[in-house]
Amino acid sequence: GFCTKAPVAMGYTRGHFSALVPIEPYSSPETAANNLTNQDSLQVTFLPLMDHSRKLLPVHFVTQTEMGREESLLRQWLDVGMTEGGLLVAQQRLNKRPLLVAQMLEEWLNHYRRLAQMSHAPFSRPIPVQDYSSDGDTDDE
Repeated sequence: GFCTKAPVAMGYTRGHFSALVPIEPYSSPETAANNLTNQDSLQVTFLPLMDHSRKLLPVHFVTQTEMGREESLLRQWLDVGMTEGGLLVAQQRLNKRPLLVAQMLEEWLNHYRRLAQMSHAPFSRPIPVQDYSSDGDTDDE
């Protein structure tokens, strides 16, 4: 009960941590509507725990007694599975978004969809660009 077995993937670059989130599968408006009616819809993504040569990725902060038992630790603390090709993966379940979060995201996406439509509309006029010179020349010269 106390801990979740869903992994939280973090990346570190240039002195900052970032959450690594899976790309959501594309869903057409029809499938999105079907998913809204299906309360049990749950998607799973897989986070590889091995590199391309099937070597287990490093597990940081293990104690002296845990060294050499990294795979069993991963199996103990994560929801681990094996792909058909034999790759060890952590299963990351994507639960349905809370309604308020889903509405905010949809509003944000709709804003940018409208902007894209306006810039590609058949009778849209391009925004005039002023060419300002910083060297003090005028058109009379």
